[in-house]
Amino acid sequence: MRTFDRVCAVLDSLNAQYVLIGARALGLRGYPRMTADYDLFTLDRGVLQPSAWKELEQSGLHVDPRTGDFDDPLGGVVHIGVDKVAEVHVVVGGQGNPPIQITLVR
Repeated sequence: MRTFDRVCAVLDSLNAQYVLIGARALGLRGYPRMTADYDLFTLDRGVLQPSAWKELEQSGLHVDPRTGDFDDPLGGVVHIGVDKVAEVHVVVGGQGNPPIQITLVR
């Protein structure tokens, strides 16, 4: 199973709502960009808890959850990959003032 699929499985098990963002999302909208990683966005701060990723770490993946600073508009980010090379980034929003607004485009 790809790292991306494994990360999505963890997010699903946490009942976290998430969306694909970044270059991969642009590609799906018809604006291809060459990138090897995936970026996901969620408002669920529970994903910043190291315990959420324990199973992936035990399987050999490197997981690096980082909480945003006080003045950071983001809540944090979790980098997941092999040998500290992140394949998936889970960006956590919701800490900024004003709060981050999300608009879905279909």
